[in-house]
Amino acid sequence: MLGVDEEFWFMSYPLKIVYNRTKTAFHFYGIDDPFKLNSAKIAKGYVMDLLV
Repeated sequence: MLGVDEEFWFMSYPLKIVYNRTKTAFHFYGIDDPFKLNSAKIAKGYVMDLLV
């Protein structure tokens, strides 16, 4: 629709979107249960924003 399908990689499990050029990932944790945020581990990098 917006012509960005080739620039991003959409994953359904775990739910995340990856920008192909920089490999920056947008993780979606706690969508169904906010208490799952305690067990979220990211292999590389850091968490920039956390929306609750």
